[in-house]
Amino acid sequence: MLNFEQELRMRLDLFFHHHTGFSSFAHFQSIPPIFREEIFDQLLTTDTFLIMPDTDVRDAVLGDAILLCQKYITRDNAVTKEALETYYEKNHFQIWNAPFLAELLEYLDDPQSDPDGGFDPKLHVQHLSLGFEWDLLVEFGLGEDDPAATVEGVLGMLAACPKLKEVAFEIKGTPEGMSRVRNIFSTYASALQTLDERLRLNTDDGDIPAGLLVLEIPFQRQLPRRMIPHPWWDVERKEEMELFEEDWWERMEITEQIPMELLV
Repeated sequence: MLNFEQELRMRLDLFFHHHTGFSSFAHFQSIPPIFREEIFDQLLTTDTFLIMPDTDVRDAVLGDAILLCQKYITRDNAVTKEALETYYEKNHFQIWNAPFLAELLEYLDDPQSDPDGGFDPKLHVQHLSLGFEWDLLVEFGLGEDDPAATVEGVLGMLAACPKLKEVAFEIKGTPEGMSRVRNIFSTYASALQTLDERLRLNTDDGDIPAGLLVLEIPFQRQLPRRMIPHPWWDVERKEEMELFEEDWWERMEITEQIPMELLV
């Protein structure tokens, strides 16, 4: 009788047999790492946002390919590390309530599941979209009833992510709530500018121009949804970031096609 680990290993073999040109996972393991990268890109990345910390959505979007990120299934430290690097570096993560960013960036140190020596998502994540809704910040923030403490905490977490290229702040809610969040952001203008400039420097040739995008997304659909330009942007920089905004909305449109039962 198969145990749970053996069943998952069999699922991984079947996945490779049905969805790739390899007969099994062992066949895939046998090719040089430089050729595995393209396969990881195909299997472990998606055009949608990965909505976190909702792993049900992640698993539904990526399917059994996500098993590659578990060492106790692959039994291969190098392959697991390569899979985790692709997963964190190339996917776009959307976190509905910004304080939950801590869960995404949590250090992976399970000796059974993670590569030897552990794995630190903070060193790899590059694309984030974070929701800031006043009522949620008050109820589930990093400081008790203190949304400003949450903003400061989130900025601290982002500072610990050296490869970041794209960050979107989604200010959501009622007009009054959005105004309160904007007021908090205004007190951290210097830190926001530092973050925006760091992200821009991380952008490679050929990437969509990136940085810190701030979006207003009112609950009332009749109100405009808009990008809020930073005061330090010149005309050219604003035009660059409009490309980032366009890409964000296109990705959001694809994400909204995920069945609603997976978003609960």
